[in-house]
Amino acid sequence: MNIWVVILLAALKQELNCTYDRLATLANQMGILRLMMGHGTTDKKVYTGQSLHDNITLVSATLLQKLNQLIIEVGHQVVGHHIGDLLKCHADSKVSLTHAAFPTDLALL
Repeated sequence: MNIWVVILLAALKQELNCTYDRLATLANQMGILRLMMGHGTTDKKVYTGQSLHDNITLVSATLLQKLNQLIIEVGHQVVGHHIGDLLKCHADSKVSLTHAAFPTDLALL
């Protein structure tokens, strides 16, 4: 397993807060994730939960935070943003009518 795959899956695990078995399922079956990991559509590489655990536990949360900070700084350089400049963004939301039963509706709020 190369370092890119380990860091990518470590970041995904931290973001999803999922088990290693679920992460292995995603790494084995999610096509776009496999492309991001560098596997072709015909590549049959299979990841197990134990192999992911053994490799991802070597990546600390502080390393992921430092990588995240570096990526943000490079992104700011690419778009020409300087420290202290006001950042503007646009967001869109969509409201849809659904039926949510009692305990779930409180959790959604």
